[in-house]
Amino acid sequence: MKRRISLLLVLTALFITGVAQPPVKYLVKLSDKQNSKYSLQDPGAFLSEQAVARRQQSNISIDYRDLPVSGQYVEAVRNIGYRVTHRIKWLNTLIVEGESPEPLADLPFVSWVKEASHHPDRQTSKPFFEEESTGTPPAAREWSSTNRDDNIYDYGEAFNQIEMLNGHMVHNAGYDGQGMTIAVLDAGFRKVDQMEAFDSLWINEQILGTRNYVNEEDIFNPAISSHGTSVLSTMGGYLPGEIVGTAPKASFWLVRTEDASDEYLLEEYYWVDGAEFADSVGADVINSSLGYTNGFNNPDNNHTYEDMDGNTTPVTIGADIAASKGILVVNSAGNSGSGSWFYIGAPADGDSVMAVGAVDGGGNYVSFSSKGPSYDGRIKPNVAAKGSGATVASEWGGVTYASGTSFSSPIMAGMVASIWQANPSLGNMELITLIQEHGNQASEPDSLLGYGIPDFGAMLDVIGTDDNIVQTAPSARVWPNPFSGELTVTFPAVQEMLSVKVYNANGNIIATSEQEQTASLQLGHLNGLPAGVYIIHIRTPKQTFVRKVVKR
Repeated sequence: MKRRISLLLVLTALFITGVAQPPVKYLVKLSDKQNSKYSLQDPGAFLSEQAVARRQQSNISIDYRDLPVSGQYVEAVRNIGYRVTHRIKWLNTLIVEGESPEPLADLPFVSWVKEASHHPDRQTSKPFFEEESTGTPPAAREWSSTNRDDNIYDYGEAFNQIEMLNGHMVHNAGYDGQGMTIAVLDAGFRKVDQMEAFDSLWINEQILGTRNYVNEEDIFNPAISSHGTSVLSTMGGYLPGEIVGTAPKASFWLVRTEDASDEYLLEEYYWVDGAEFADSVGADVINSSLGYTNGFNNPDNNHTYEDMDGNTTPVTIGADIAASKGILVVNSAGNSGSGSWFYIGAPADGDSVMAVGAVDGGGNYVSFSSKGPSYDGRIKPNVAAKGSGATVASEWGGVTYASGTSFSSPIMAGMVASIWQANPSLGNMELITLIQEHGNQASEPDSLLGYGIPDFGAMLDVIGTDDNIVQTAPSARVWPNPFSGELTVTFPAVQEMLSVKVYNANGNIIATSEQEQTASLQLGHLNGLPAGVYIIHIRTPKQTFVRKVVKR
């Protein structure tokens, strides 16, 4: 089945009399955000309802980094002849095109200017794109002898990578990512609009949209990278008997921040721009199977191990800012474990980033998986999942097998979304801590697999020990979602007291209801509410649940 978010065919005849040089790209660091028309006291003017809702739900304050870059500064740069292509508010940086850096450097509000052009004559390798794919499954023993017939999903060849994390137990408990949003930052999603493995995502409107921060190409173009296609399939793929992802009911934004053809510094800034977008649309999780080390086509931009301290590279700074906004950032550790550079890359070094190393089907460390610790001595990678011989969807139908931390990361990210569905009141850093505590190396973490392979099934037994934390399934259900005029809250058993409050994106209570001795409660007369995101707080005498719903 073929589906596209937009279909556009442009036929252009080019008559070229000479070969023009492409414009030079520059990074322009701004000194401040003065003369802005925006104010922190009115966040609704520059933040989406989804972004405000997450901050309200997680009790996160809105700060200076949330403000857009100064519009007056942007106009001043344009007025001296530059084309502004990206505005990156978290780093207060512009990406511009022009002929010379000198006029930019003379502007009083510019801190520095750096050339960051793409140089096609300088080719380099990309360590995150060295995975090997084969058409036959790798030799690997099963993680355990679980009876597959007892599971609600028929995982097919993906069973090993799910069971290793006891992800099937989470799915069987009713948590498969529904209501959670994952932003996939990657290099391209070739044929995602055509492959049967993604039909369920399209039919159920789980692909929310796309963005391309590299250029104006269609990210589904058959000529573009398929790296993101394989990555997405480990989370959202659904071909019963062949592959089922770790979060088959989650929703996805597909975001291209990476040019697979080479490596240049601009891609780190594209990544941050993509992460800002993920924040703006209310993504809960970012999966990034990308990383940056010392392989830039311009050697002047290469990183050193000393830069892997969690505070230095632009992409790591951006990733940690994303985490500070409540997003749980999951990132590949890297595929350089057996090379001269064998350390984790950026942004896996971020202190608020969950870096994922790779194991084989038996749970053993594989040599290509990049090693820690971070330069400042923190445990990295944080955890591990299957990355050698991972099952991914094939663009020719069925499945194939691929290796790399590019796949251990999304396998983990999907499980993060699924377990978070069970307990949305947990903060992102609380959840990372809980996952690490359930790693099979939690008592003795190391520089190869960190805290080890998490047991998500065991997490179900402890995730609800606090009265303010959701208990294990069965739990509250809010439906329909999206809704139009009425919401229903149901429990599988009668509650002594059931209280519901509905909050808008600004944190204001706009509807309440309370009833004793009931398993169901209806909230009517909501058809007059404006479209947007609403937060539902559901309280019983022993539990509190938080649900996010959308009004159409």
